[in-house]
Amino acid sequence: MSDDGGGSTLEPTTEPIKSRETVKTSTIDSYHINNVALIKLDIEGSELKALKGTEYTLKRSEYPPIIFESNDHEWQTDSQSDLFEYLQGFGYKIGQIKPFNNMYIAMRP
Repeated sequence: MSDDGGGSTLEPTTEPIKSRETVKTSTIDSYHINNVALIKLDIEGSELKALKGTEYTLKRSEYPPIIFESNDHEWQTDSQSDLFEYLQGFGYKIGQIKPFNNMYIAMRP
């Protein structure tokens, strides 16, 4: 969606699409990683889908902090609130990383 490639997304969007390609995806849980200390996500609106594929990893790693980007584009508004609710369901508290208006950290007390 952007000239620098940073605006790529797997999610449906109302923004102009410059090109399309097929990509293979897999869950984080499928890698069977233990003792994760931090998760960083910047995947243009697919954060909730990614986290749903990491439930076992989160549990095995005692719910590490998660840094993530969540934009307020019209096509991402519902997914942002669903993402926050999902994380809060695991006991995460969410804070904004200043001075950015789209960067957050989720941590369990």
